[in-house]
Amino acid sequence: MVRPPPLPREHGAWAMLAIPLLVGLAASGRPIPSSLLILPAMLLLFLARYAGLPAATRLAKGRNLPEGYVARRFLWSAVYLAGSGALLWTAVTNAAPSARGATVLMAVVTGVLGTVHAALALVSLDRTLWGELIGLTGLASSAALVMAAAGRPLDGRAWSVAGLCLGYFVTSVAYVRTYRSRDRGTKSAPVVCIAVHLAVLAGWVVLWREGWLPALGMVAFVPVAVRTAWGLWRPPPNVRAVGWTEMGVATSFLLLAALAVAS
Repeated sequence: MVRPPPLPREHGAWAMLAIPLLVGLAASGRPIPSSLLILPAMLLLFLARYAGLPAATRLAKGRNLPEGYVARRFLWSAVYLAGSGALLWTAVTNAAPSARGATVLMAVVTGVLGTVHAALALVSLDRTLWGELIGLTGLASSAALVMAAAGRPLDGRAWSVAGLCLGYFVTSVAYVRTYRSRDRGTKSAPVVCIAVHLAVLAGWVVLWREGWLPALGMVAFVPVAVRTAWGLWRPPPNVRAVGWTEMGVATSFLLLAALAVAS
């Protein structure tokens, strides 16, 4: 029996996968089979990427690989992709007829963004500013995918729920990048980080004024702002401490955001 690759250990990646799915589910109202099926479909898609991308990246760079490594990784990536596709197809067929087109559209949007980000990883561009934005947008779009599968229209509210998640992702990346820039002595990094947070908050205010985002959504920014203010004033001692802080902030944001969009 060919054992599957080990599960990803990056807690932040798991959080970014879960947050838009759960917030989108909260915004969908009463859970139904078609929207619930999106969750395991996205999980398998996430595992497919993790299984296949490292092997593809090493092949692209011409690195020596252990015997059977590529075949094993690609095999499990194909298994995960097949499972994800089957679940997605089931979700579409179980959705209301009026919701199927929007569900397929959002599945395509999420898939294309994820594919582009994976392609950028093959040429070591996935960690660039635009590369990360594409990847984060792909993850955040899964919130609208869940809502579409639940029969919700792809209107300003659906995009705002996805935008709420994307805003959190962007602030998290900006904060972590600022922390890592300390060793390089980049003095402008904290200023950029604060500017990013203010831009995200301004964007959420615009969505609120348009009536697409509940006022309670602003409360979800509180743990984010506290984390950043405290972290810039007294930086954590190491990356591990940063990671644990991010998990706490991610959990707080998830709870507050889900409560806001469900109200």
